[in-house]
Amino acid sequence: MLLTKFNSAASYSGPAAIRLLRATCGQPKHTGMYTAANDNCYLMDSLRNSGFETNMALNHNGKFDDFLGTVRAHGRLSAAPMTLSGLNVAQRAFDNAPVYDDMEVLNRWLETREKSSSSRVALFYNTVSLHDGNHFPGAESLPNTLQTYKKRLRTFLDEMEQFMQSLEKSGRRAVVVMVPEHGGAVRGDSRQISGLREIPTPAITLVPVGIKVIGGNTQRKGDTLLLDQPTSYLAISHIVARMLENSPFTSDTFAPSDYVENLPPTQFVAQSQSATVIEENNQLYLKQGSSGWEKYSVRN
Repeated sequence: MLLTKFNSAASYSGPAAIRLLRATCGQPKHTGMYTAANDNCYLMDSLRNSGFETNMALNHNGKFDDFLGTVRAHGRLSAAPMTLSGLNVAQRAFDNAPVYDDMEVLNRWLETREKSSSSRVALFYNTVSLHDGNHFPGAESLPNTLQTYKKRLRTFLDEMEQFMQSLEKSGRRAVVVMVPEHGGAVRGDSRQISGLREIPTPAITLVPVGIKVIGGNTQRKGDTLLLDQPTSYLAISHIVARMLENSPFTSDTFAPSDYVENLPPTQFVAQSQSATVIEENNQLYLKQGSSGWEKYSVRN
């Protein structure tokens, strides 16, 4: 399944991760994410209560902006992150922190999974391989990372495809949900230069979300399901819940349409700490601080 109009609602990593981890209760205000929510709002908690062992893996140390502390405190992700010791450093972040190779990290997790006696495992994986400011090891100075974005993106997608194949070969049944944190603001617009993400416009927060069923000798009925209605995190929680209720692995075939019937749409609203953007009648409106609403144009 491919959700082509998914709103991540965030333009930075920490808030995006919290929103995903609180997917079952939809989309709170930015400030509301940093206060306690109802127990049934936490996605990984819900999976744990459904019999899954929860795992966490990152391809970074989680220190910048206290990402690790943020997902623990506000996303109730209590699992210890998998060790990265001995893995290849593929990039360096803007602060020179190591960014490890995605394929190596995921393969290590898969090897660990093969040795686990748990019947069902849910992994939360966070990667920063496409983050602004990354550079390749050995570079004497920080280059314009937009110049390396295409190469980094190609490598990332190739490695994700390889990992999917590794999952298939493992013989295990798996559902992979790939959710970008936000776009890279590669092009910029009339109000924000390339790379700036203070204003969470659709060009930054509308991302493609892919959901893939792997293994179990089950085959999909028809082509990849393309869903172009406006959706957000609530849609993910509904699809996951329906797959738990009606597993795609119970027969030789499954229909993706069964899992998106009456899926709740989500009108476009995106928010950062300092700005809110909404869409009404195909017009974007921006509110910053205590100022009133103003029309927002994306023309360069």
